[in-house]
Amino acid sequence: MLVMHPMMPKHIIEKWKALNNENFTYHPTTDLIPLFKKATLMFADTTSAIQEFLLQKKTDGHYKSYF
Repeated sequence: MLVMHPMMPKHIIEKWKALNNENFTYHPTTDLIPLFKKATLMFADTTSAIQEFLLQKKTDGHYKSYF
């Protein structure tokens, strides 16, 4: 499952959308709570969404984050 920042360039989003299959889905949304409920792990760079995900007491990973 993948969600990107809404301001991400469209050509990058299109590359990720092309990878959709039974094991990977790109979600074009900013409504993250329903996706958080489905996810078992979050891997992210610096984002405030990490804090919301951690409230569920689930595993997260950070990349180049000073959180």
